[in-house]
Amino acid sequence: AEREYQKNFGPEAQQTPYIALMNTQLDRYAGCAIGAVAPEITGRDTLGNPIKLSDFRGKYVLLDFWGSWCGPCRASHPHLKALQAHYGPQGLEVINIAQENGADARKIWLKAVEEDQMTWTQILNNEDREDCDVVKLYGITAFPTKVLIDPEGKIIVKTVGESAPIDEKLKEVFGN
Repeated sequence: AEREYQKNFGPEAQQTPYIALMNTQLDRYAGCAIGAVAPEITGRDTLGNPIKLSDFRGKYVLLDFWGSWCGPCRASHPHLKALQAHYGPQGLEVINIAQENGADARKIWLKAVEEDQMTWTQILNNEDREDCDVVKLYGITAFPTKVLIDPEGKIIVKTVGESAPIDEKLKEVFGN
């Protein structure tokens, strides 16, 4: 089916691979838009234990997409630590998903987790299987990106860089 934006292009442009690529991207973003059920995540934590997002159904889940190489990401970790301490007992689960590259990705990731004293659930993107790229699955194009998921598994907040929208929603949800 033709999408609204395609009406802006002539017949020749319609036949290019760019239209198909754009539609693929739009489908990907639609799958992780506000109100959509969050795509399943599978991975392993720092100890190698299997982690699935669906295991946390019934709780609010805050996904934090970051990398050891990202200054703003690392600077946001003390705030995540405070959120985990405050809201964790009330039903918030924080899951960090790290994007690292190269042969030493696991070593670099574990070092950053230890340095930033992150004691909650940690996953290294793509560590388990190359076909489970969570960063791509969630349409993440900038770091840090935070995604808040409600107990039914629906995405209720998605924000790049800033934490204020997450903080506001958590105060609204938990009342403090």
